[in-house]
This record gives sequence, structure tokens and C-alpha cells, in this order.
Amino acid sequence: MRKKVLEAGIVILLVGIAILILGGVAISGTATLSSHYVAHSRGEFVSTEFNATDRGTFVVFGNGTTGTLGLISASDLLRLNISNIATYAITPSIALGGLQLYNLGVGNYYFVIYGDSMPNYVYAYFPPNLFDELAATILAGFTTFVAGVVISISGIFMIKKQ
Repeated sequence: MRKKVLEAGIVILLVGIAILILGGVAISGTATLSSHYVAHSRGEFVSTEFNATDRGTFVVFGNGTTGTLGLISASDLLRLNISNIATYAITPSIALGGLQLYNLGVGNYYFVIYGDSMPNYVYAYFPPNLFDELAATILAGFTTFVAGVVISISGIFMIKKQ
């Protein structure tokens, strides 16, 4: 019985890992991910333009030490400078340290950073519902993985029948 519980736990653990890897890769493959910036002018670094064809989520993650930054509508880029970026920057829905999430409508956008050196920020655009699907997949995989660990440990410490 002990061996069967341990084997079941290991199988569940491996299924959890597979869900995390395969689900994450399949879903995130449809997201637009980049860390490419162009030095527009001295101290101004601009991402490549991205086109949100539908409502979606824009995610930015970085070290948080680069300088002044913001997500800007493409139509505002020519008017932008370091002193007015706060006026034109779109407010993130969530901002925690170096992580920022933006819920966007249809349009073209740039992520702009003012600083002394090339930014260390990664940005990604997730089409509608894709971000939610990715979060659900990660949660399902992690939960299955933890269940596998718990069952495996239970199998290891089960008392043999005499």
C-alpha cells in the first residue's frame, strides 16, 4: 500500500510539473514578449510599438531602478519628454515594485523609460483572457504539484501493516 501511495504521489507531482510547463509555454507563446528598447534621444529609451487590436493586459517587469517610466499612447509620443511623462503616462491597474499591469483598450502603445543606461525591463502584451488563462494554468499546475508532494510524503511515512 505504501509503495502504491508513493507512486501515485510521484505521478501526480509529475502531472503538476507537466501542466506548469506545457500550459505556460502553450499560452505564453501567443503573448508578445520583448525587452528591446531603442535610444530615441539622450536618456530616452522607447520600446517597439505594439498594437492592441482588442482589450488586453500589458505587463511590465523590471528592476525598478532605471528612472522615470510610463506606458504611452503612440499618439502622445512626439509630445513626450521627461518633464511631462506623468501627464501622458497611462496609470497601471496594479503596481507592485518592478511589476506593473495595465488593462488596455484598442490602440497603439509604447513603453518609455528615461534613465542613464539601457533599461532592464521586460514587457509583454496578453490578448483578452490570455492573462487569466495563464494565471489559471499556473494555479492548477502548482496545486497539482503540491498535492503530489503531500501524497508522496504520506506514502513515505505510512506505517506498514503487520
